[in-house]
Amino acid sequence: MLYFIVNQTAKTGKSMGIWREVRTYLKDWHVPYKAFRTQYAGHARLLAKKISSLPDDDIRIVVLGGDGTMNEVINGIVDFERVKVGLIPAGSGNDFAKGAKITTDVEQNLRNIIFNENVYACDLGLVSYEGCEKPHYFAISAGYGFDAIVCKLTNESKLKMKLNKFGLGKMAYIL
Repeated sequence: MLYFIVNQTAKTGKSMGIWREVRTYLKDWHVPYKAFRTQYAGHARLLAKKISSLPDDDIRIVVLGGDGTMNEVINGIVDFERVKVGLIPAGSGNDFAKGAKITTDVEQNLRNIIFNENVYACDLGLVSYEGCEKPHYFAISAGYGFDAIVCKLTNESKLKMKLNKFGLGKMAYIL
């Protein structure tokens, strides 16, 4: 079964246009699926935990969002042996998609996911530190110190949200 986790605020809400396109293809191709929209930061993690706990040996979670949504999903999965993860890039940077050479062509990407084409294993990093409640997986990059504080402050800034509306979200990191 395909389970979509849709970040409806990714790319400053433009992800919903991509989701409408995906739904059209799924309907035209008669593909059964279930979809869940994230409601708040951290929700994708909880959804992934719930989905990956289902008693099914072929769980396919499709993330429609950006790097943050992908990170939440990876950290929510409870059994990587039974779960495959696909991504429909819909973020402002899409660094994971670029690194994994995932196409932004929605139709082709969806075909790859549905028909298990261009499937490969992805290494995950795992970081923990003193006082860390639970180790944290990462698939894109890891940083600490100055790098980490720049990312945190930028992702929380209103400036990035405003720049995303014009497709200039990456400029927020420089500023």
